[in-house]
Amino acid sequence: MYKKTESNGNRNYNINGKEYVSVTTILKVISKPSLYFWYAKHGTAKMWKVLDEIPKEDRERILAKHPDLIKNPQDIMSEASDIGKEVHNAIDDYVKGKEVGKLNEITEKCFHAFIEWSDKVGLVTKASELQIYSDKYKYAGTLDFVGEIDGKLCLADWKSSSGIYKEYSLQLSAYRRAYLEMNKNVKLSTDMYLVRLGKYDGKFEIKVFKDSKDLFDAFLSAKKLWDWQNGK
Repeated sequence: MYKKTESNGNRNYNINGKEYVSVTTILKVISKPSLYFWYAKHGTAKMWKVLDEIPKEDRERILAKHPDLIKNPQDIMSEASDIGKEVHNAIDDYVKGKEVGKLNEITEKCFHAFIEWSDKVGLVTKASELQIYSDKYKYAGTLDFVGEIDGKLCLADWKSSSGIYKEYSLQLSAYRRAYLEMNKNVKLSTDMYLVRLGKYDGKFEIKVFKDSKDLFDAFLSAKKLWDWQNGK
């Protein structure tokens, strides 16, 4: 039995009575300088509220063009997370042959980008939104996709982020190793697909990471640091 819980920003899985920390929680220990710049940009943007010297009509024109300027960074991140969940749910329904419900404008762009890519590579689904875990290394996660991509059995992860970041390769490596631990007789390609789906341009961007011992060791180093930080 799998049960997912969240507390203080950390996600855990209770699997058959044992607790496993999620892969995405572990990877939060990795510094993300670009995120700090993003926080600074949106945090200081609140100054627009108090810049009374800006004529009202100019202020309204600026804020109409850049509405995110007065949004709280946490609110923006929450909205992005909601979009990501909606995109994952739509793709999961689609690859399982279920009817996809009505989508909002942003989610629909991501979804159509996925359709375009999946048709191009001849996607064949083996599993979608699959919860996996490593009893050996004590972590767990939800794998977006396992199946055939261009005729090879691979795993893939969908992102609606603004870019592709290096730590995604560690996430995929951790998922691949856990999947193989649970399915020892499966021959799974070392190719791991990161599929970024554009929220605004409706285009897809693909990065194929190659799993390796070095990559998985880097993930285990992050896991060791997370364990240390959390007194494990």
